[in-house]
Amino acid sequence: MHLPWQAPRVEAMARQAPIAIRALAAGLRKHGMTNPTALQSLAKLILKQGADTPDTIHAWAQASRKLSPRLRQTILKLTTIPQTRIGPHPLLAHLASGGMGSVYLSADSNDRLTVVKLLKNDRQSDPRFTQRFLRETAMTQRIMDKYVVRCLDAGCDPDDEQCYLVLEYVQGGDLRNLIRRSGSLTEKEALTILYQMARGLMAAEAEDIIHRDLKPANIFISKNGMVKIGDFGLARTTDQERTILTLDGTIVGTPGYMSPEQIRAEDDLDIRSDIYALGAIAYTMLCGQPPFEGEPSAVFRQHLYDPPPPLQSTLAPLNPRTIKTVYKCLEKDPKKRFASASALAASVRKTITHIGIAQQPCLAEETIARSIPYDQEISAPQPSSEPRAISPEYHKPACSERGQDGANSVTATLTSGPKHTTITTQAPPPYRQDHPPPVSAGYDTENKNDAGEVTLAADLTLVESTRAEPSFCGSLNDAITDDWITIRPSDGNLEQQVLCYARSNLVFGKLRSAPCDVCLRLYPLTEHQEACQRISRSHWQLAYDTQRFCLTVCDLGSGNGTLLNQRICNPHQLWPLEIDHVHQIDIPNSITLDIRIIPQRSIQNTTLIPGTQPESLGIDSAMTLDGAVITRRTNRPEMQIVQVLRCVSVGNNGDCTVPAPGTSDIARYGGRWITRAHGGSTWHPIIPGENVPGLNWTAQPASWNDFH
Repeated sequence: MHLPWQAPRVEAMARQAPIAIRALAAGLRKHGMTNPTALQSLAKLILKQGADTPDTIHAWAQASRKLSPRLRQTILKLTTIPQTRIGPHPLLAHLASGGMGSVYLSADSNDRLTVVKLLKNDRQSDPRFTQRFLRETAMTQRIMDKYVVRCLDAGCDPDDEQCYLVLEYVQGGDLRNLIRRSGSLTEKEALTILYQMARGLMAAEAEDIIHRDLKPANIFISKNGMVKIGDFGLARTTDQERTILTLDGTIVGTPGYMSPEQIRAEDDLDIRSDIYALGAIAYTMLCGQPPFEGEPSAVFRQHLYDPPPPLQSTLAPLNPRTIKTVYKCLEKDPKKRFASASALAASVRKTITHIGIAQQPCLAEETIARSIPYDQEISAPQPSSEPRAISPEYHKPACSERGQDGANSVTATLTSGPKHTTITTQAPPPYRQDHPPPVSAGYDTENKNDAGEVTLAADLTLVESTRAEPSFCGSLNDAITDDWITIRPSDGNLEQQVLCYARSNLVFGKLRSAPCDVCLRLYPLTEHQEACQRISRSHWQLAYDTQRFCLTVCDLGSGNGTLLNQRICNPHQLWPLEIDHVHQIDIPNSITLDIRIIPQRSIQNTTLIPGTQPESLGIDSAMTLDGAVITRRTNRPEMQIVQVLRCVSVGNNGDCTVPAPGTSDIARYGGRWITRAHGGSTWHPIIPGENVPGLNWTAQPASWNDFH
C-alpha cells in the first residue's frame, strides 16, 4: 500500500517541483481530492504551462478546460491569496480560515513547507485577541518535543502590523479524520495514541503550559506514524467542532472536550484540565463519539454533573484497565484524576504491558492511511443530534448498548400500539475502503502514453470502453430540452411508465408541486388516505454529493421519519449509498422503495457534436455515477423513477427493466435528451411523441399529471 507521498516517482517530483506546486499538492492532499499518481500528472501539466507561482497557477486553473469543476474550484480556493508574503515568509496556498485568522502553507529558506497562521485584521483592534496570539507564540516556542508541533517563528509584519505564527508542517493526517474513517479505533491504536498524547503533554507541563483546546482535530499524525499535539492556545472555528472564545476570556475550548473547571472558568487551571480532555478524546477513539453530545449548554451541564456513559468498544471487549484509565481521566474532581501527564503516560504504558499489546513507537502504516482524506474513501459525517423517532417513545441507548453491525450502531425500540418493533439505527457509514474509487481529480489515472507515463486526460474513465467511436444522427435541436420526461408504451398504457430526471437532487414527498420532484402517493387515494398522510410534503432527498462522489439519502425533517436499509435516518444528515447492492427506503406504515445505483461504465465524451459545451449532467459531464433507478415494492411497481446523471439503459435488459421489445440508452447531452440502441454507437435525439429507437416506447416532457 502506498501512502500519498510514497507512490513511485512522487517523492522525486516533490524534490524537483517548484515550491508553489508542492504547496498546491499538499493542499489538495489536505482536501482529500486526489491520489499520488494524479498529483504527479497535475504537477507535470502545470509545469508544462509554465505556471510556478500561486498567481500563475490560479490564472491557469481559471482558463483550463482539462479540470473537473470540483478540482478547478479547489485549486482556485487554494491559490486565492490576498498577499504574497507576511514578513519574510511567502504565502503559497490557503488552507483554512478560523476564529482567529487564516492558515496558509509557506516555505522556509530551504524550501521546506511550513504553516503560517495570520491573525484576522478585524481582530487587531481588540488587544485581548492580539495578546492571546502573542501568548501562544511565547508558549509554543518554549516546547521542543517530538510529540508537539514546533513553533518556528512569530512576529508582527511592520507594514500592516499583522501578527503571524509559523509552525512545523506535519505531512500526514489527523485524529479527527482517523476516527471519522474508522468509526472507532482498536484498543491498541487508541492506547498508542493516548500514550503519545500524554508524552506531548509532559513536554508542555514541563514549561508550565496547558493547552485548553485539546480535541481530535488538534492531534496530528505524521507520515512516520508519530502523534503530535498542535494549536496550543489557538481558538479555531469549524462546522463540526466549534471552538468557543468569549471576548472577556471566560470560556476557551471545545464543548465536547472541556473539563468541568474549564467550563466554570476557574482561574487556577492546571494540567489536569488537559488530562480530562485526553480522557474525552480516548473515549471518542474507543466509542466512536464523545462522551457527551448535543447543544453546547447541554454538553456543559453533562460535563459538570453527569457521569460518562458506559464505555464499550464497538470492535471488541475492552480490558478493564483501559476502561479504568479513561474513567480516571474523566473524573469531575481534578484531585481524583491523574496528578500529572507523566502519571497518565505511566499508567497507559502499564496497561499496554498488562494486556499483552506490543508497545509500538509509532502507528502502523494502515492506521496512518486512515488518518488521511485521500482516494475518495469517504468519511462518515459527524454524528448529529438525537435520531428522529417514528414514535414519541424512542430511546437512544448509551454507547455500551450498541450493536456490532456498524461502527456507530445502536439498537432502538420503537413503540407503536401494543406491538414493539426493533430497528437498528447508526451514524452514516464510511464509504467502503475496498470500493473502486472514482477518479476525483477529473482525469484518468490509467491513461498512459507510449513511454508508460501517466498523462492527464479530458475523460473520467472507470471502465475502458472498446465501443466504436460514437456518432450522432439527426438534429440535436429537435430533442426534448425539459429536464424531466416520461417514457410510456406506444399502445397508450398509462399505468406503465418511466419518469426520467436529469437532476442531481431529487426531493420525494406527497406534494404534486415544487419543491418536490417526485410525488409519493398510494393508489387509489381513496383507499390509502391514512398511509398517504404519513408522507410529509417534502419527506426525503436523493442527492449527488460532489465532495464524496456518491449519491446520498437525507431525511428532510419529516414527521414520520425515513428508514434506510432498516435504520433510522437522522434528519438533515447525509447518508452515503454504495453501488454494490439495492438500498431500501421505508416511510413507516406507508411506502417502500428500492434504490439501485448505476456506476459509471463509459468514458466522458466531449466530441459527439463539435462545439457543444459540457453540462453539469450528461455523458459529457464529470459525474462519477451514471444514475439511479428507484422502484416501488408494491402499489404501482410499474411506475419507475430514473435519475439520469450521465446515461441509464431502459428496456427488457436495462438498468430500468420494463416489458419493452428492446433496450435503449437514455442520456443527456448539451442540455437535451438523446438515445441509442443499448450498446450501439449512434446517438439520436429524443423527439416528443416519437418512438425511442431500440425501445419502441414514446417520450414526452413530463408533468405533475403523470402522478395520477
